Amino acid sequence: MNPGSAVALQPDRRVLVGEVGGATVLFHVGDRRLHVLNPTAGAVWSELDPDGDVTQLARRLGERFGVTADAVLADVERLLEQLVTDGLLAPSGDADPAIATGVADRPPSPGDAGTGSVTAPSSGSYAALDARLGIVCDDAEIVSVLDAVLCPLAVAEPPTGALRIERIAENGWTVVVDGRNPVRVGSRLAATLRALAEVNDLAVASVPRDLVFHAGAVCGDEGAVVLPAPSNHGKSTLTAALVRSGLRYLTDEAAAVTE
Repeated sequence: MNPGSAVALQPDRRVLVGEVGGATVLFHVGDRRLHVLNPTAGAVWSELDPDGDVTQLARRLGERFGVTADAVLADVERLLEQLVTDGLLAPSGDADPAIATGVADRPPSPGDAGTGSVTAPSSGSYAALDARLGIVCDDAEIVSVLDAVLCPLAVAEPPTGALRIERIAENGWTVVVDGRNPVRVGSRLAATLRALAEVNDLAVASVPRDLVFHAGAVCGDEGAVVLPAPSNHGKSTLTAALVRSGLRYLTDEAAAVTE
């Protein structure tokens, strides 16, 4: 990371912030993900300054915890990169244009979103719950995998949103949903897995009637337990362990909470 230029220290406007049991809790209203920050990460979040840079942030945190800025800089950079990946920080106006837009010197294509309707996606149109998504990608290997996995969701209707996958460097890919914060990954496999995760998140977020969390859930005689967490943070593993202990399985992907 290039401190001060690769990350804007500005929370995304779609992130709601609260505190539960002394922990900082972030809820992204776009993808319905709930993020619980430990005390250290919460301290970083509380010190974010849109007018500052990463070096200044590390200096403030060092003063707060009684250490040097150099001692915390690497950890701060790693956390900020994760916050960017999770869509919790606003895109940086100073970032590499190829990363910030997900494209590099290309004209708009028929799959671009922004008008409320997308036509001719490279990999087809898919419906998941209330989401209808077109996947735009010109890489034959990625398209082949996505088609194989998502074919049960294929629909003839035009999509209303676009997920774009593009190669921007020798070992660099971006995955962008409807022009939002791009996620940069380092391999074709990572781009494919990220695209599938985004499809799942869009499906979860498409249900307007209930508050839907990306979560596992189990239940027993006294009620249900919801285990919200981002992907790859252990919720399915914990759900499976609780089921083995005697609780009943509800889901390990998404849980809806009604009034």
